[in-house]
Amino acid sequence: MNDRSLFRLAGAAAMLGGAMRVATAFVPWAPGVAWLEAVAFAIDVLLLFGLMGVYLAHRAVLGWAGLAAFVLAVIGIASIVGPDAAVFGIDTYLAGVHAISVGLAVLGLVMLSARVETIAAIFWLASLGVGLAGGFIGQGAAGFLIGGILFAL
Repeated sequence: MNDRSLFRLAGAAAMLGGAMRVATAFVPWAPGVAWLEAVAFAIDVLLLFGLMGVYLAHRAVLGWAGLAAFVLAVIGIASIVGPDAAVFGIDTYLAGVHAISVGLAVLGLVMLSARVETIAAIFWLASLGVGLAGGFIGQGAAGFLIGGILFAL
């Protein structure tokens, strides 16, 4: 497969995963509901492949900082794929969301400095900022909701 085809598939995965993430942001979460778990799994996998496409398309200009941020974000997404669990007393979903947020924010800064995918970079930075602000003012759920939508855009 050539790069162009790979990047198109990754772009399609990112757009579909992002659209699904926005659409499901308003669906109340209920753990153990099979269809919700399946949709969440699909979203996470699509976003994982989409992120891979973004990184691979610009890897030459993102440097070591971009690679480190990408790896952190991928670890975060990979940790939330599938049913949520606590491993060794650690909430893997919460840890994964933090890893994704920090990884994408750092990747966003690197992308802005490299002048690539600036809109995505701005949304990723805004996602972290809104999430943190929501928690800071006691509106964590609203920060998570809006931050999640910004992340998906």
